[in-house]
Amino acid sequence: MAKVAALFSGQGSQYQGMGVSLIEAFPKVREIYECAGDILGMDIIKLTAEADESELARTAISQPLIFTLSVAAYTMARDRHGAPDAVAGHSLGEFAALYAAGAYSLEDGFRIIKARASAMERKPSSRL
Repeated sequence: MAKVAALFSGQGSQYQGMGVSLIEAFPKVREIYECAGDILGMDIIKLTAEADESELARTAISQPLIFTLSVAAYTMARDRHGAPDAVAGHSLGEFAALYAAGAYSLEDGFRIIKARASAMERKPSSRL
């Protein structure tokens, strides 16, 4: 029997309107986005639909949006096809993989991403 893995991308995978069709099509996805907005203190649904490239380039915006879409898409896939045999993620995607593996709750995942994105946005850029 074939094994299935869920892979989660990192920052840089964001694009305008990502996730809008899922929010519109699935009430459960909308609930995840609303939970994200409540914990993150920002209108994640509006940002998903309306953020421009300059907003999406901000770590404090892109990381919560990517994490939210990752867990929403994962939840829909898991509910329809069952849990994967393995999960993995690159950089930011590791946090979605940890959520998918059951390391923490959805709410705690949003709290972690909020702190991570905030800290990374405050960090000055390195110069070589």
